[in-house]
Amino acid sequence: MSHPLARFGARGPRKVNPETLLTRQVRDVLRILMIPHRKVWGGPMSDKGLPDLIGTVPGTGRAFFCELKVPGNRPSPEQRTFLEEHKAAGALAFWADSVVGVVNALKEAGYTPAARLGLP
Repeated sequence: MSHPLARFGARGPRKVNPETLLTRQVRDVLRILMIPHRKVWGGPMSDKGLPDLIGTVPGTGRAFFCELKVPGNRPSPEQRTFLEEHKAAGALAFWADSVVGVVNALKEAGYTPAARLGLP
């Protein structure tokens, strides 16, 4: 049995970054919840502090910004500033370290389909 974070390619198994795996899981749940979103790809030319995911909460028109971190990690000061500024402007802006954290943030924001998933 292969390692859960291994992917097979032409050169054999390779490890997948744990944050990449978390991002895939969260995006799968967002698709199930029908939340239109995009992954923001960081790089040397992108602004510091941009969150991993942006989108819109259906039925509300409310902007959605989510920074994902593996358990034990925290957002950078630039990421926290971005999330705080957009939350103050009325967006749903938060960071999470699990799929359950994302679903709970959506439930707290009143997005009914998230509450129907029945996660703790």
